[in-house]
Amino acid sequence: GHIVLDDIRLNKPTIRLEKTADGWNIANLIKARTPDPDKPKTRRPLEIGEIGVTDGALELAGEPVGTTGVEMPERIEKLNASIGVKTDEDALDVRISHVSLRAQEPRLGINDLSGRIVRTPNQLHFDNVALRTEESSIRVNGTVHNIEGGPPAADISASSDKFVVEEIAR
Repeated sequence: GHIVLDDIRLNKPTIRLEKTADGWNIANLIKARTPDPDKPKTRRPLEIGEIGVTDGALELAGEPVGTTGVEMPERIEKLNASIGVKTDEDALDVRISHVSLRAQEPRLGINDLSGRIVRTPNQLHFDNVALRTEESSIRVNGTVHNIEGGPPAADISASSDKFVVEEIAR
């Protein structure tokens, strides 16, 4: 059978994310992993209606994936989130109702992040993913193909009603 959780609530959590030689420390706790096409299809589906975080903090240690050359804050505060997760043998489906956060050094403010992101064995699909920062906003739809091998191909459309380059360059 399926594993179904209506909701998980975290009030004022401090979560330490650390990248070690074995990977991220939180990876052992999270079973909602991206499907692996080379492994047998025996995992039970998992669905979490809502993961709610109120006034949380993240401490980042190590170098986050894909951030080489980008200055990342060591601590993120005022994290508020409402996210639903569904995973089965074929896909990891993340529905973001709301995420907001603040950080210093470098200064970062996300007023709202929402949308749906679906990870399949060789694609990453963005469905109405909207990011609103303190000064900019952008909406993204589309798919990135060949994320596991071969030359990646992006079929993405993005729109913005205001975009401040200096904010992104900080």
